[in-house]
Amino acid sequence: MSAPIAVLLDSTRIRAFVQDANGPTLEIPWDPALPEAAVAKLRDTFGTSSSSVLVVGLGFLEIARPELPPLASNARRDVLMRDADRYFPIDGDIAVAWTNGVAFAMASETLDALVRAFDVLAPVRAVTTIAHACLMAGCDGSVVVDAGQHEHGQLTIAGNLLLEARRVPGSVQTTQAARATDTPNVVRASLALIHAPGDQLLLDVHLSDRFAALRHKRWLRSGAVLVASFVLFAWSADNWRERELATLQQRIAILRVSAVPALIAQQRLWRAATERGMLGAADSVTRVGAGPATVLAQLSAVLPMDAFIQRLEWDGNVWRIDGSANDAARIVPLLDADLHFQDVRFVAASTRFVDGGRQRESFSIAFRTRSPAGTSSSEGVHGAP
Repeated sequence: MSAPIAVLLDSTRIRAFVQDANGPTLEIPWDPALPEAAVAKLRDTFGTSSSSVLVVGLGFLEIARPELPPLASNARRDVLMRDADRYFPIDGDIAVAWTNGVAFAMASETLDALVRAFDVLAPVRAVTTIAHACLMAGCDGSVVVDAGQHEHGQLTIAGNLLLEARRVPGSVQTTQAARATDTPNVVRASLALIHAPGDQLLLDVHLSDRFAALRHKRWLRSGAVLVASFVLFAWSADNWRERELATLQQRIAILRVSAVPALIAQQRLWRAATERGMLGAADSVTRVGAGPATVLAQLSAVLPMDAFIQRLEWDGNVWRIDGSANDAARIVPLLDADLHFQDVRFVAASTRFVDGGRQRESFSIAFRTRSPAGTSSSEGVHGAP
């Protein structure tokens, strides 16, 4: 399918161009009442095209300067169509185009027939006038265009505004004051109107509805494409996130394996530091006279001969002894009376039992030691005799 085609329709000939200046062009005579033969030649030259724009020459158009109040473009077109007989010598419905106070009109029946004929070549996406095409091409000054047999049209353009449009008797004559239009560039410029709003087009009621429906479909299609783009973007972002997560997890696994020797060495360092602290604390406790051996010796001096210590514990602050004696209750007062011990108390209930035919009692006693200066000692590590 080839590029869009722009077709200039004069009363006696057709000129067709594609957007590319190096593409094919065609100029042929034609009979507007029998457009099928011209359309067949266009198809032979250009093949099947995606779309087409029709540029209607002054030979088909009536020109007027209607006095209208300030209105929106659609409302202005509705007024001109409703009161067509006031402004144009055309019977029946009309198609209208407007620019800067100048109105162009042609019979709606004629325009509809031309559009149907050229739809066979390529779907017609816009219909405009030669004057609007000249404005699109940026023409300036007094421009001469074809206007049918024995006439030519003269357009006066300044500042991208159409100041005047009229038909003049006689064939096209190029003078210093008026120059012939650069037809290829002007007609190609009209291709920009394929997606243009309706105020730059030559429209009747039927074509207005048709092009409005096409614009609506384009909006829906664009919206669908936009939504699909967002969905695709979200899907791509999610896939990217999953790929990145998988890559990071793989790197973490590799780093964990490579970090095993370092982690083992770190754990050994922590254990060594802990052991060093414990040894230092034990040395400190020994220096202040609260080492396990010292405490055990002092206990041996205080406890009665019938008492046996089966377990000696220290949590760094409180000592605990577990054992048995003939009378466990008297042990607490004995320890509490000694200057080396303080905060003496039972931590578990005493039980009685028979050992070798004699009744004995278990004890579980906690206490703290005093430093030689008389203050409580809380430094040290867990020790046992």
